[in-house]
Amino acid sequence: MFLTAVHFFGVMHLSSVTVSTTVGVSITTVLAVIATSLRLWPRWTEKETLRVHDYWAIAALVLTLAVYSNAMIQILGGGVGRHVYDLKESDPRLLILYLKLFTSSHILWSSSNVCVKFSALSLYPVLFHPIKKLWNYCRCLMGITVAYFIIVLVGSFLLCHPVEFNWYKTIQGGWCKNQNLLYLTTGIISLAIDALIVVLPLPVLFGLQIRPTKKFVIACVFSVRGLVCILSFMKVLWLVHWDVDDFTHELGLGTVYSVLEPSLGVVATCFPLLLKPLKMILRTRCCGYIKRAINTGKSSRTGIQYGNALSDTIRGGNGILVTREWEVIFSTIESRDGPTQDAKLGLGRTLEEQSA
Repeated sequence: MFLTAVHFFGVMHLSSVTVSTTVGVSITTVLAVIATSLRLWPRWTEKETLRVHDYWAIAALVLTLAVYSNAMIQILGGGVGRHVYDLKESDPRLLILYLKLFTSSHILWSSSNVCVKFSALSLYPVLFHPIKKLWNYCRCLMGITVAYFIIVLVGSFLLCHPVEFNWYKTIQGGWCKNQNLLYLTTGIISLAIDALIVVLPLPVLFGLQIRPTKKFVIACVFSVRGLVCILSFMKVLWLVHWDVDDFTHELGLGTVYSVLEPSLGVVATCFPLLLKPLKMILRTRCCGYIKRAINTGKSSRTGIQYGNALSDTIRGGNGILVTREWEVIFSTIESRDGPTQDAKLGLGRTLEEQSA
């Protein structure tokens, strides 16, 4: 597809910046595909029904791939880094295509981010089922996210009159107003929602009565999404100085941010659920030596064995039931028929039920 796009645009030589940009966004997109595949693998092997947060993750991945394809056409098209007035004189047809891609990319970017946010917010109530206040917060953030998406859709089509003036700048009497303000506002709103999603589970996690090192590790798992917040903040800073009337001149960096943000968001959303598939990989023959190396030197102790991790239970001060081995929390959260009674009372299944 990319070679076809390059041939269509007549690009014969790609600069080192274009190549490095292409490689960078491609790596993060591949990581998103791998993370989502690992997330869904246990569901498929154990014939479990997909949950709501899984469907949102799949939708986020599909839209992220659409954002990536859109970005690759823009990067390989040869117009990034050139001024709009140069494209008007040399290749107005290419400028029209870039304007169409640019309009669609903003909608695709916001759509993928909305799905990523919904996936995270619909996962929290599953992991922290007994905390109704947290579920209410998640619902509020979902409502804010929907309002944010409506702003993007309405703004993308109503700030220019007629709508076709978004890409046909030669229409007589056409005009666009406050487009840069729209992009900056939506970027700030997205950043604020991401920051709240990161902070939301931390008070619950830090309230668990477990060793500080384990508590810190669990918090880090949920804080991986902080990388998305950093990218969102960097994009906001870029938008402050970006000239929308000469959008192609500095579009390369903005395109990178637009791809990295949803792709890393997909990875961050899947991250808390990757421990179970990783254990499944370690149980394969090809990784048998890794498993033996991990177990070497470990003394036997009483407890219930889950895979190769021996665990017992500790009840947090807030009534949340957790496992001593923090990695079991996420891999035993759901059964084929849904959460068990003990899962409804806390994080994960009791070890007595695991041994049954």
